[in-house]
Amino acid sequence: MSESLIQSRQAIQHLLDRHAPGDALATYYALYHPEDRTSLLVHRDESGRADGLLAICRTGMDLFRPLLAMQAETVEVAAELLSNASGPAAPEPEEGGATGTRSGDPAGSASSSLQLAAAIIAVPLRLRAAVEAFFAISAEVIASIYQLKPQRFRPVINVLVTRAPTPGGDPRFVIREQSFDRGARPAGPAVATAGVNWRSPHFAEIYAQVVPKARGRGLGKSVVSAASTWLLEQHVTPLYSVPDTNEASARLASSLGYEDTGARTLLCDGVLRGASPPQQSVVE
Repeated sequence: MSESLIQSRQAIQHLLDRHAPGDALATYYALYHPEDRTSLLVHRDESGRADGLLAICRTGMDLFRPLLAMQAETVEVAAELLSNASGPAAPEPEEGGATGTRSGDPAGSASSSLQLAAAIIAVPLRLRAAVEAFFAISAEVIASIYQLKPQRFRPVINVLVTRAPTPGGDPRFVIREQSFDRGARPAGPAVATAGVNWRSPHFAEIYAQVVPKARGRGLGKSVVSAASTWLLEQHVTPLYSVPDTNEASARLASSLGYEDTGARTLLCDGVLRGASPPQQSVVE
């Protein structure tokens, strides 16, 4: 019989360091993502100890493709997890043997390859070989995880930054075009935006978007600073994911007091080998 999501989450505690930036993304999706949108596959060694996990989560990024987050002690364990997830069904546990067990799937424990025909993938870079064994990947980004050091934080005060609500509850911070309404508040479309991709009790990942015509004016730094300040007020450590090819983003993070933690994440679109590709990428 498949274990409950609560039981699975208890079983994987030792695999995740809640205070390590490199584990933060997997920790959020495996332990804190809403239960009704999370399926957790746990791999166990011959002694029954959990040695790998695969979180399959439905997110607002794409209604048709799940996000896969993974942590595993070896590439071989990661490959077995992906094999179990993309096969007809996760096997029932066998006494004294390595196995994968699924939990927290609101549709039941059955899992077909159709469910993972296409996915958004966010895993530690060291597990890349396992991902490529099962998925044809595209829109690939290797991201460095930067962590804000509060003692080095130098906030930017910009009166043009406004706070806007989001459906998830966490605010986003926006600078709009320099047209003004009668209340002398910036109006028009946003030219710079920063917000929170996900938030656990310990960490949160900030995203930032600046339209091309507004780049080079420090607007991205202003909205990231505002989001960082808000997270620190919530007693949560901000993280910033920087593509290794984006020197401007790295400079922005460093100028605010973020430091490269050395952790690397593979972000990509994945199509199960032999399946039809999705029509549109969401990984940028």
